[in-house]
Amino acid sequence: MTSRWRSRLLPLTCLVAVVAIVAASAPRLPGAEPHTSGDPTLARIVELHRPAGTNRIATAVVGPDGSTFAGFGADPADEFEIGSISKVLNGMLLADAVDREEVTLDTPVGDLLDVKGSPVAEVTLRELATHTSGLPRLPADLGFTLRAILTNYTAGNPYTDSPAVLLERARNAGVDPAGTFEYSNFGAALLGQALAAQAGLSYPELLRERITDPLGMKDTYVPAEPKELRPQAVQGYATTGKAAQPWTMGGMSPAGGVRSTSADLALLAGALLDGTAPGSRSLDPVDSAEDTPMGLTWFIGTPSDPEADAYRWHNGQTGGFAGMLILDLDSDRASIVLSNVSGPVDELGAALMTGVAQ
Repeated sequence: MTSRWRSRLLPLTCLVAVVAIVAASAPRLPGAEPHTSGDPTLARIVELHRPAGTNRIATAVVGPDGSTFAGFGADPADEFEIGSISKVLNGMLLADAVDREEVTLDTPVGDLLDVKGSPVAEVTLRELATHTSGLPRLPADLGFTLRAILTNYTAGNPYTDSPAVLLERARNAGVDPAGTFEYSNFGAALLGQALAAQAGLSYPELLRERITDPLGMKDTYVPAEPKELRPQAVQGYATTGKAAQPWTMGGMSPAGGVRSTSADLALLAGALLDGTAPGSRSLDPVDSAEDTPMGLTWFIGTPSDPEADAYRWHNGQTGGFAGMLILDLDSDRASIVLSNVSGPVDELGAALMTGVAQ
């Protein structure tokens, strides 16, 4: 081969190499597992209503006669991030602490956490549990904001602050006038950390001691770092197809750092429906913003019908997972959806509640 041909081929070779590298690194939607399993009726509903780009989905329906399960490439023992469904565990912990006479709903944060002298010290536990505290959705800190923007593109974990850093951000936080609904992960994290501080425990210890161990939820826990994930942990994916880093959330864990299974959430839902779960009174309506009726962290109604006042629900989403939990207090039914792709699954949760494959 002459040097002239070499000189012409070199740019082409480089271009092909660059294209190959880009193609190899470009995210792809994960391939769907090619089967449903479990209860045939539920499996049919999952097949009809699962979101596009599904990889693995685990579902359950709880009723007066027990629980049924179905999955798409997943089974009841597979472990998912449950995202903001974690918040209902906060509400249960708060209701349980009130039952124990450790706190009241009107206990101010400053009585439990080292934030005295700051605006957040006057915020009450009720306000944190109903998103009426005036705290922003996330800490208004430049470093946190830049990290959140970056990890949105990298499918990384933006929540790396320790509980001590969370408290420092809380001391410096601006607080709007209380009473107006503004969904706040920041406030939910402070609620969990305040209850843990009152009990003299870490948040993972508090959750285990007062909720998961009493209910036999052996596969529900709060990992401090990725190496603590268990063998049944499922890989999560962003909707772009990029594999997501686990959200081990440190100080923000009470807002969305819990991992669980559809089997464990079915235990939780069943105990809430029959009133045997610690903190079951979290389902009761409490004073909140007029346009957003709530229990303690539970939304009342349905996402499309706030007047359906027998319903309690919460959904969740992380960088690589999504979930939905719905309770119907009139029919003693619940539906659970866990997905390892971070696209909403609310429609599937609602379809499972009807129990009709169509």
